[in-house]
Amino acid sequence: MATRDDVYAHLDDVDFPADKDTIVEVAERAGAPEDVVRALRAMPPVEYASRGEVLQSARTEQPQDATRAAAQARDPHTQIAQGDRDPGDTQPLR
Repeated sequence: MATRDDVYAHLDDVDFPADKDTIVEVAERAGAPEDVVRALRAMPPVEYASRGEVLQSARTEQPQDATRAAAQARDPHTQIAQGDRDPGDTQPLR
């Protein structure tokens, strides 16, 4: 899945306002990878006034905050899916 930065990088040549088909066409001509084109094709067929509107509409990965990712990696509670826990277990995980 494309990131917001990937999509943003391929909107340089778009003259806004622009409709979805124009945005996809310009991105393809600019050599956008398939995941970026797919994210743009999935947008609603409306006119977009800016890159910001495109980024709000395109389905992209949200980059995870590095600090939060590191904290989750250290937290043992995030390593066990809720379904894997015994519902009667009230003891903290170790």
